[in-house]
Amino acid sequence: MHPRVAGVLFILASATAVAGGSLLLPIQQPGYLSTGGRHAQLATGALLEFALAVSVIAIAAVLWPALRRSGEHLAMLYVTTRTLEGSSSPRVRPAPW
Repeated sequence: MHPRVAGVLFILASATAVAGGSLLLPIQQPGYLSTGGRHAQLATGALLEFALAVSVIAIAAVLWPALRRSGEHLAMLYVTTRTLEGSSSPRVRPAPW
């Protein structure tokens, strides 16, 4: 059961990363927000980025039992790094003007 759940979560993370990132690309253009950009697109992109963060953390939680059998310290390192990755997932950065 766990391998299938982990596989679905990996696919979900990949899909939400691509879709959410592409929907948030216009925000990096100078003056996008001040010109009344499409707010529904930004809200959808932000929601997909949140789903990405949750799925990345869920992958670590699902894989924990299997990884712990190989070595608890390395399993904890994996869970910690995936949690940090998920919590720092939003990729909206200021445009380099």
